[in-house]
Amino acid sequence: MIQKPQREIIVQQGNVEEGYLHVTGGRVWYRIVGREQTRLPLLCVHGGPGVPHDYLTPMELLADERPVILFDQLGCGNSDRPDDISLWHKDFFADEIDEVRAGLGLEELFFFGQSWGSMLGAYYLINRTQKGIRAVIFGGPVMNSKMMTDDCAVLVNQMSPENAKAVWDAEAAHDYSSPGFAAAIQEFYHKHVCRLDPWPDYVRRGEEMTGFPVYNTMWGPSEFLCTGNLQDFDMTPDLAKIQVPVLFTCGEYDECRPATISKFHMAVPYSKMAVIADASHMHHVEKPQEYRQLVSAWLKRFE
Repeated sequence: MIQKPQREIIVQQGNVEEGYLHVTGGRVWYRIVGREQTRLPLLCVHGGPGVPHDYLTPMELLADERPVILFDQLGCGNSDRPDDISLWHKDFFADEIDEVRAGLGLEELFFFGQSWGSMLGAYYLINRTQKGIRAVIFGGPVMNSKMMTDDCAVLVNQMSPENAKAVWDAEAAHDYSSPGFAAAIQEFYHKHVCRLDPWPDYVRRGEEMTGFPVYNTMWGPSEFLCTGNLQDFDMTPDLAKIQVPVLFTCGEYDECRPATISKFHMAVPYSKMAVIADASHMHHVEKPQEYRQLVSAWLKRFE
C-alpha cells in the first residue's frame, strides 16, 4: 500500500503553490497553478524519460478553470537526482504517480501524459488503477517503442540525403558525436518535435534540466532507436482494457505519426483523436490556445 509522502510547501502565493513531496528515492518537485479552483484537477506527466515539466508550461492556460498540477519526475528538473540507475524503470515511475496522488490528495482527477508521459500513463491505467481518473489526454502518444522508432525511421528517410545518412551512420557505429549527426538532429527536431523558431525559453530551459541518466537508461543515447529498458515496451495488446475516456492528440508532422496514433485510438473503447494542423510533437507548445480549447472541451464532458 502506498504511504502518504511528506508534503513540503515552499511557495504558496495566490493561485500558485510549489513544493516537494518526499517520495521513494528522494524529493519530487511539484507546482500547482489555479489551486483555488474548484473543478477537478488536471495532473500533467511529462515526457523524456527525464525531460522535466518546463515544456508543459502551456498547460497552465487551463488554470483559469481548474487546478493544473505539474511535477518533475525523480532524476530530472527541480527534483532530486539519485545516482542509483536501478531506479529508472517503468514500475518505479508508476509507483511515483501513486505517491504524487497520495501526497497531493488526488483521489479524483483528470490525467494528461505527453510522449513518455503517455507511455507511463497507459502502463499505469492498465497495470495499476483507473480508479478516480475521470478522463485522459495523451499528447504525442507512444504505446509501443518499436512503432515509435519505425515512425522515426520513416521521417529520417524523408530528410535531406546527407542528414539521413548521418543518422544511420551514427546508429551503425553507436557514435553520436559527429557534426553531421548534430546537424541531422537539428533538422529532425525542427520538423517533427517543435516547429517554432526559435524555441520558447521554457522549452530550452527544460532541455538544460534534462536528466540524461534517466533518458539513457530507459530509452538510450539516440531518439531514433530504443536500446534502453523500454525497448520491449508494448501496451497495444492491452489498450482495450482502458475503460476511461481517452483523447489522443498529435501534430500533423509529429514524430509519432498520425497513422500510428489512429491505431491506438481505434483500440481504446471510448476514445477520440485530434490532429493539430501545421504542428508536431510539441503541438501544445506550437498551438497553445487551440490546444487549450480542445482539452478544455474534452474535460468538461466528464466533469
